[in-house]
Amino acid sequence: MKPFKRMLLAFVIATLVGALAAAPALAKPFTCTLTPDFGSITVTWKKVPDAAVYKVYRADATKCAKQDAAFPAMKKYQKIATIKKASKCKYTDSSCKKNRYYCYVVKAYSKKGKLLASTYNDDWASYALPGFGRPDIFNNGYGENYLNSKKALHIAVQEDYAGVAAKGATWKIYRKTSTQKKFTLWKTFKSKEEFCEIADKSVKAGKTYQYRAKLVVKKHGKTYASPYSQTLTIPAVAFQATYKVKAVTPAATNEDGSPLEVVIKLVNASNDNGVTRVLPRTSTYFHAAGKSADADMEEISFTAYSTDNKTWKPIPDKGAKLPAKGKGALFLKGTLKDDEGAATVWLGNDSTAATSLISLEGDMLEYAGPGAGETYGGLDLLDGTGSAYQEWD
Repeated sequence: MKPFKRMLLAFVIATLVGALAAAPALAKPFTCTLTPDFGSITVTWKKVPDAAVYKVYRADATKCAKQDAAFPAMKKYQKIATIKKASKCKYTDSSCKKNRYYCYVVKAYSKKGKLLASTYNDDWASYALPGFGRPDIFNNGYGENYLNSKKALHIAVQEDYAGVAAKGATWKIYRKTSTQKKFTLWKTFKSKEEFCEIADKSVKAGKTYQYRAKLVVKKHGKTYASPYSQTLTIPAVAFQATYKVKAVTPAATNEDGSPLEVVIKLVNASNDNGVTRVLPRTSTYFHAAGKSADADMEEISFTAYSTDNKTWKPIPDKGAKLPAKGKGALFLKGTLKDDEGAATVWLGNDSTAATSLISLEGDMLEYAGPGAGETYGGLDLLDGTGSAYQEWD
């Protein structure tokens, strides 16, 4: 390389290094907090070093909130305010519309107009609603409808987290039967938390009930109300099937490396308003030989059934039906093996064990009750009981 070119290259490198050293480092990305009120949303953020001006941008996020759509891209945001006091890290947006959800971005600039930092994140966005959002109503919160019965139905209500907090507001729960035309106010109570549970013990067995809820509060000299929740429908029936279970095969171990064959007896112990079928599938068997032992897990597959423990038939794909209460038993013959294909231990009804439980949270058992969806439950061989239920909502 010629001397002149070497000198020019050295000058360019030195200039770039000096410029980089003199340039102020960009501030780390910061975040803003949204606080909704009735008719407005307040945006707050922490002060950014060397910032002289903050610009606030807003985008409609209603589709994101209601339809699980993508978060707004930065090009969707429009500038709504310029805050020239660097010490003022707060802006109240009073131009937002009722029942619309909004996202906000704050950008910090230097005195010379250089962008220092931004709250924008293309993977995530916080949105808020200027008022009460539409609350949710559930069957006991998360579908645990096994608590429901002919005498009581369990309901839960939850605020829309993007809206004004429900704490201190009044919940109004409306109810009607499936044969009534209009809802009537059934229960009112103050909200202490964002999630509240309540039991309806005034139901009549066999009837189907519908519920809906809304939030109401007095503030700023006005009364504000949320939209009604969706309608929850629940029949007043026994949602949970209960069983009596016994291990016909006594506690045993198999040390020759082959799977162990076991038999259990299953009896319907309730008027469960549904049909129980055992399917030719694999489920999970938990066992712990000592009172303080940790439970091991093995696989159990029932392949044959009998009504007298003598004549055996293969379990069909549609399942073997459990007789109704008082109408007999279902004997099930299965294979027990560990993850390497060999049985280790079968505790059965051994009272000295800590755990002897067959999980029903899989495809092995199907309970066609008043619910809808996947079956949950288990068979406890130590206390001789079992249960199953379906999701409802």
